[in-house]
Amino acid sequence: MQLLVGDLETSRDWYATALGLKPFSGSAEAGYIAMGGAGGRFAIVLSPRPADAPPGSPVDHLAFGVRSVSELSAWADALTAAGIEHAGLVESGEGTSVHLVDPDGLNVELIAGRRA
Repeated sequence: MQLLVGDLETSRDWYATALGLKPFSGSAEAGYIAMGGAGGRFAIVLSPRPADAPPGSPVDHLAFGVRSVSELSAWADALTAAGIEHAGLVESGEGTSVHLVDPDGLNVELIAGRRA
């Protein structure tokens, strides 16, 4: 997924801190930063938002699966310790989740979904 962001380095730092993603290609000077996680199972690319584009994105939200509620709870504690705001664990019909907002206002969900 490619995300248009207001500041590459701010977004790189946020995704590294909040989700543990690591840059693997590009730089602010190159005009993009590719980041990966989960042992290479997914990647996002951060690119500068054009000056004439409105803030935000046509993406409603990003959701990342977490193995268990206990792992999600530990992640929520780590987010709090890192100073990343969230409302704690939230229960829904889909499972238990933590909701975050990235520096550009994009909603990010970490979810320990219900197993069928």
